[in-house]
Amino acid sequence: MIFSNALFIGDSTNGLRYAPPQERQNAATTDDYVDTYTGIGELASVYALTTLFDAHGSHFILKRSQLMTWDEAKTKNLIFIGSVAENPSLRVLESTTDFTMMAQPGIAGLVNHHPKPGEPPIYSRPERPLTKDYAILALLPGVQPGKRMLIFSGLTTFGTQAAVDYVCRPDSTAELLRQITGPKGEIRPFEAVLETTIGGGVPLQTRLVTIRVH
Repeated sequence: MIFSNALFIGDSTNGLRYAPPQERQNAATTDDYVDTYTGIGELASVYALTTLFDAHGSHFILKRSQLMTWDEAKTKNLIFIGSVAENPSLRVLESTTDFTMMAQPGIAGLVNHHPKPGEPPIYSRPERPLTKDYAILALLPGVQPGKRMLIFSGLTTFGTQAAVDYVCRPDSTAELLRQITGPKGEIRPFEAVLETTIGGGVPLQTRLVTIRVH
């Protein structure tokens, strides 16, 4: 289980800002970069999944993205928690192809690369006020044959939390399984878009907007 931890420049006293992409390769050779923060949604997500795994007598290895090594992870099933923008391990892989993230000044959204009739090309929402968020939920082939990776990637930390909560609830999981289960009972790979409303700094109601079963 790999949770996002973005790379920052600065410090908590004088202020932090995202490290520019062209500078991220220097992070290992200088102390000017900070990679020890994650979002509150990622924290809540790890808690929810831990509770779910414990209920089934299962366990996982937890890694922050900056410390994940591919020689260890390539032979395992992977769960990615957090935006691809803040999860460098996820950027290494060929991940989602039907839906990807975009961000511009004042607006963010998910690009719908193969819209069906009636679907928008972009699921967008304004940055202020943040009353709605979107997330990508995807189950895709893993690094090696026979392995899989599960992706929870919100536009913000709230969208990520909403996506994890969605799969941890029996009613919404049943809704999802009806669409991704094959004729022989197999769970098929898929990419889906979830929409959640936000109030009081927490995701409230989450719904499945659209899905592509591979």
